[in-house]
Amino acid sequence: MTNEELIGYWALIPCDDHPLHYINHEGERIYSSFTYEDLQFFFSCSRRTCRAILAELSAFDSGDDYILIRSSHDGGGFYKTRDHAKIEAYRKEVYNRAMNTLKPLKKIKRVLNRNEQITIDDLLMFGVND
Repeated sequence: MTNEELIGYWALIPCDDHPLHYINHEGERIYSSFTYEDLQFFFSCSRRTCRAILAELSAFDSGDDYILIRSSHDGGGFYKTRDHAKIEAYRKEVYNRAMNTLKPLKKIKRVLNRNEQITIDDLLMFGVND
């Protein structure tokens, strides 16, 4: 995905400090966050492609101070924020999710008779960077 495409998708994500206003056939609608269905509509793509775009956007640094929140907490949905309290809560959520994903590694290492410490290669091998 090109940087220009990412910038275009990034611009479509609403911010919690200034929601997006769209006018559709039913009149004006104000978005403070998007659902997957909203994003699929605005990105003109399938759910699978939408998930791929969101994965890219999660790591995308446009130079602004906004973080893409992809959360089931705090009302859920997808939105950008620069609120430090929300960013810290999301950091904890992402960290806890990552730790739960890594839990099986201890048993996997035992079964494979690997006694060495977990390395970055282990993490890459088991798809943690995806």
